Amino acid sequence: MLAGQSFGTYTLISAIGHGGMGSVWLAGATMDVSKRKAAVKLLNLALMGRGGEERFNGRAEYSAS
Repeated sequence: MLAGQSFGTYTLISAIGHGGMGSVWLAGATMDVSKRKAAVKLLNLALMGRGGEERFNGRAEYSAS
């Protein structure tokens, strides 16, 4: 299980969802007194295949707009 694993300054709390490119997790800031929360997407590299990074970056740009 990935809950409790740290990625940078965030620690994974619980899975939010799973899809074809990977999974999305609720994470909490470990060094932040405000207890900020964030969604962290973990990519499943085995399933992405060629061009996966471009697809992911395209989705990220779309989500930010």
